[in-house]
Amino acid sequence: MSEKDRELEALLTRELNSLPPDDEIVEQTNPWEEPVTRIAMGLALTTIKLNMFWLEYILPTVGLLLLFLGFRTLRKENRWFFLGWLFTLYRLAGWLAELVGAALPRSGAAGEMTPLSAVLATGLQVGFFLILRKALDQVFQKAGVEREKDPLLLLAALSAVMAALALSPLSHSWLAVIPTLGFYIYALKALYHLPEKLSDAGYALTAAPVRLSDNAVRLAYLLLCLVIVTGGSLLAAHIPLEAAPDTGARSACVRQELLTLGFPEEQLADLPDEQLEGLSGAIYVDVSRELLMFDPHSEPEKNSYGLVYQYVDAPGKINLDVTSATVELPGHHFRTFVFFQWKSMAYGVDHGPFWADGFLFRTEESAEELTYSGALLYEREGESWIAPIPELTMGERTSTGFFGTSTYQAITGRVNYPMGAENRRGWLAADFDLPADQWLGAMILNWSREGAPRFPYTDPMERVGSIHENRRQFYTTFQTLSRYLWEQAGEPEEWPPQ
Repeated sequence: MSEKDRELEALLTRELNSLPPDDEIVEQTNPWEEPVTRIAMGLALTTIKLNMFWLEYILPTVGLLLLFLGFRTLRKENRWFFLGWLFTLYRLAGWLAELVGAALPRSGAAGEMTPLSAVLATGLQVGFFLILRKALDQVFQKAGVEREKDPLLLLAALSAVMAALALSPLSHSWLAVIPTLGFYIYALKALYHLPEKLSDAGYALTAAPVRLSDNAVRLAYLLLCLVIVTGGSLLAAHIPLEAAPDTGARSACVRQELLTLGFPEEQLADLPDEQLEGLSGAIYVDVSRELLMFDPHSEPEKNSYGLVYQYVDAPGKINLDVTSATVELPGHHFRTFVFFQWKSMAYGVDHGPFWADGFLFRTEESAEELTYSGALLYEREGESWIAPIPELTMGERTSTGFFGTSTYQAITGRVNYPMGAENRRGWLAADFDLPADQWLGAMILNWSREGAPRFPYTDPMERVGSIHENRRQFYTTFQTLSRYLWEQAGEPEEWPPQ
């Protein structure tokens, strides 16, 4: 090959190398594509609000991670990208604090969205749109490219409008659904096409140096969120007991009096002597008992011909044996005891809660103000233990049922036991008076079975007064001695006697 041929070949090679690459190659080599795509998707996920299947927590968690990774790469490009990175750090810290608050109990309305917090959240989201808009404006100015459309400014304005709609009386009506859905569709479409606008912005990108790789940041952040959610939920769902060895005396003489009146012997053995003070001279004991089945199964009942005529509930592995014993004292004074013990008909072991259950107890509405106490009992490593019932309080409760809303005074508490505890049980005692002309009283025990930690945290007390699949109710009535004697006499006259 001559010298001239070699020169011609070199010239052709240089000319061919200077030809523009295919669009697919440009897209793959555009350094703006990945970080801006992360920012756009992060804004999309933090803009959309879906309150189902934990998406209200999953979407912001992923969205803020994408925002952080995107702004982290571009924070050295211009001051607006740097400001967006600072905004992301602030929102990440706030989001982690919100996850902590969602996992742990909060008092009152601490977890509710107030108008002020809604305005602040909207301001942050609008700020992200405006910051990204200014950052991209500088990128296009530097590249000498004129932008055709400005969707980020419109998204910022629409975000403010949607926030105002959410705070308005129309927020829970169908009139808000269509504009909200339209806003989400427009936001997703605009943010999805945003990285395409940067194809003409050039390739001079000032990527910020980082100490941790993207994969390390992802792993550390997601693990931290997982630890907050699981650790906080486990902590909130189990209450440490102030337990002590059960050394209470069981020798009071009044025990024999109560046994003679029909007080259940097994339950009486769980009461220390101090709980029986003032019961000497009792005149009557009324006893009721019921097995509350939390996982019953149906079993057939057959008639004398061997044909199935009905199906009845049979105990499963989670059952609560409830016994009430109401002691009547002279002067129409009463002390009622409610005993509960976990029983299993399936596997031979009790299934008392390790995660805190909730209960509500109330007596006849006409009863005077109650004085009350309660304890949990269990065996562990061959030793008997006793502990006060956690959060045992009395206050006003409101329930809504088939007959409307009612307000009443009730005793509430939470119940759980340590791992390894056996023969898990407990009791609740309440003293009260009834009017002299009242011969029949009633009591209700609602028990809400939790079964496992919940996220976000929900107080069992919020469900114990309502009907749901994990709540069981023990309802019973008790009568006075005078009514009992009247029944035993064969009802010689109308009741009450004139």
